[in-house]
Amino acid sequence: MSVTAKLKRVDGETRLRVVSPLIGYWREAPANGSLIKPGASLGRIEVLGLLHDVVAPAGAQGIVVSTGGEAARAARPVGYGELLVELDPEAVMGAEAVAADATRAAGGLVYRAPSGGRFYRKASPDKPSFVNEGDVVSKGQPVGLVEVMKTFHRIGYEGDGLPEQAKVKRFLVEDGADIMTGDPIFELEPA
Repeated sequence: MSVTAKLKRVDGETRLRVVSPLIGYWREAPANGSLIKPGASLGRIEVLGLLHDVVAPAGAQGIVVSTGGEAARAARPVGYGELLVELDPEAVMGAEAVAADATRAAGGLVYRAPSGGRFYRKASPDKPSFVNEGDVVSKGQPVGLVEVMKTFHRIGYEGDGLPEQAKVKRFLVEDGADIMTGDPIFELEPA
């Protein structure tokens, strides 16, 4: 079940506060620096043993600058109307400008991060990279891992506007770099 968080604006302040719609234990909070847009996941709140996905409300757009509590805890108690995340909407323009510059530098055809986290090119340090520069990738092929809160998610080659097969020209992020949803990861050319 999913619930929508509440948006709380404070007069005279540019930052937005997104507050809890429920009383419970909040987990899987977005990391500081994450880009949040309306409908984006803000984690989950456990109420009486049931997990509720929490999504950002309309009008909530910005970069996370605070999660309102101890980020290191696996789950923290929250009350109704208590701060979940504080967003800086002005930082979005800077983040989008950096992404646009990277896209222009890449000649326009890039593979973008499907989610935010820490990007890894290998399954483990002693394993080969999923993809190297010069390799041809096909739809669905694994291209890396994204770590979010000590959980690793395999990501595959897919996305709007990408050809069925493409050749990896160059990587635009380092192995182990922090990425946000939509960041360009590597430059492509049609195969």
